[in-house]
Amino acid sequence: GKMAEPLIFPPGTGTLAINKRIMATAVESVDSTAKEKILKEKDWRWQYPKYFVQHAAILATSHETAVQVAETGLKCAYDTFQVGDRTLAEHMKLPPKRIFTTGIVHGKLEAPPATMQVPYKGSILSGSSLVQQIGKWGTEGIIEPSAVKSLLNVVVNEQSWCDLRGQHFVVMGAGSQMGPTAGLLRMGATVIAIDLPRPQIWERLCNLAENSCGKLIVPILASKVETENEHSLDNKRISEVAGCDLLTQTAEIGHWVISAAPAQERLVLGSYAYLDGPLFVRVVLAADAIIELVCKHRPNSILSFLSSPTECYEVPEEALAQANTKYQAFNITSSVHGIWHRTLNLVSRGRYTEKNAPAVVVDAPLDKSRQTVYINDFYVVAQGPNYAFAKQLQRWRTLVMHNRGYTVSSTIGPATLTESILHNRLMAAGMYGAEHFKLESFEPDTSNSVLLGILLHDVNNSHSLANPASGAIRRSPIWIFSENACHGGAFRAPYKINSVTEVAAVVFNIDSLSHVNCINLCSLRYMQYNRHQSMFRLPLVLFWVLGGCFMLNSSHFSNFSNSGIFGTGHPNFRQSSPRG
Repeated sequence: GKMAEPLIFPPGTGTLAINKRIMATAVESVDSTAKEKILKEKDWRWQYPKYFVQHAAILATSHETAVQVAETGLKCAYDTFQVGDRTLAEHMKLPPKRIFTTGIVHGKLEAPPATMQVPYKGSILSGSSLVQQIGKWGTEGIIEPSAVKSLLNVVVNEQSWCDLRGQHFVVMGAGSQMGPTAGLLRMGATVIAIDLPRPQIWERLCNLAENSCGKLIVPILASKVETENEHSLDNKRISEVAGCDLLTQTAEIGHWVISAAPAQERLVLGSYAYLDGPLFVRVVLAADAIIELVCKHRPNSILSFLSSPTECYEVPEEALAQANTKYQAFNITSSVHGIWHRTLNLVSRGRYTEKNAPAVVVDAPLDKSRQTVYINDFYVVAQGPNYAFAKQLQRWRTLVMHNRGYTVSSTIGPATLTESILHNRLMAAGMYGAEHFKLESFEPDTSNSVLLGILLHDVNNSHSLANPASGAIRRSPIWIFSENACHGGAFRAPYKINSVTEVAAVVFNIDSLSHVNCINLCSLRYMQYNRHQSMFRLPLVLFWVLGGCFMLNSSHFSNFSNSGIFGTGHPNFRQSSPRG
């Protein structure tokens, strides 16, 4: 048959120009000056963060403004992106094509453990040990007080909240390392799984389901099993034929999801699919179109999104105060590290070890209890504007659906040591070394378990801020993105996380006593600098050289403990480091 048309950016215009135009259109009716500034920006690739921060400031001014901007932005995206010769908006209105049949994998286990469990540093935490660790994360500023409260609430109610038999969760990007599929199946949930038709993905998911007390519901192209009885397919055959493509079968997947569970069942719709660069915008928009379609037919649905710590957020005053306390603890007089932290900040003209302080302060009289909104900029320029725009689409959807009365769980996850991160030694070293700057990177299993806990809280607690019927007061329209934040320390660290990544990588390599690594890393960083960083080259080279000299000349070179001179170091990672 004819190949399905994919969801694409409109041809003939660059992806960044499209993103920029939609961002400008979104604010057109509420702030024409902001629109003009966006359209006039000639260097969107490198300057985009300040416009996304300004966008958050506009959203923070009032609930009416936030919803209006979000609706306008989404409408513009649907009228801009194309499927074949139609816009996405037109494509989603076409009569449904039923191209999928359904495969089901039943778990062999009888009942779920009905406990909240979090794998952490080689142990499985539950009960009192988990309560203790949640409290510790809260005290150290790794997660927000609201997240502490929510997670403790789940532990208290685990007998009912962690038994998910009969509950239906749609997971778009079911094979994703940052998705909740494994945890949901362990708790007995019925998972409606959406991922690409790749047998290795489905083999793993089928095995997970089989060894759980849950149920896996999968889409199978009917044309692949025309001569077979769908009810007699074994797990091996299901893993060979299962799968779908969000980009080429968007509407068809939406209609299949609507029919995949009994009509009276509530669906929790989660968007976890990730691809690099412009593909991420397309896959997020495809997932968004499916969410909108399913919600029209099943208005009792709940939505779930994950946010990255490298966006911009409203940060509460007491978090800023804790960040300032940590910053002062690194001062020149009381900390040996403070000397080089401040020197590095000076010679890099603020590029590195920049104080963690608000980028924008919005005076918005939203209610008598809250007058000022502090917005911190955590964007990492290297991630690029496509990534930021894709996450903005999810924010707009959150605001629109919450305003329509839907429960929306939107939670910041911590920096996580996923496979793609570990394949990039520079990124991995930066995340391990971030411990020196009061940040914590999580293993994928830990992140997934903690974030699933927040989701279970938002789904089950009728008083949750995620539920608009709860009457819970948001500090501002954008507070919904900061509530229950498990940011790994970003809100409360002494320095902005986007100003310490490269420094943390050097710190980690020095701590690992691997000067081969350190020299490789320094030369790599030097070569990667583009024209925008040219002014920093001399101070950076000086920093790398000084760091290397400090390491090589230390009289205690061979006597450092496992934790290193900076208190970082990860034994698993260090063992694989080349030795000089």
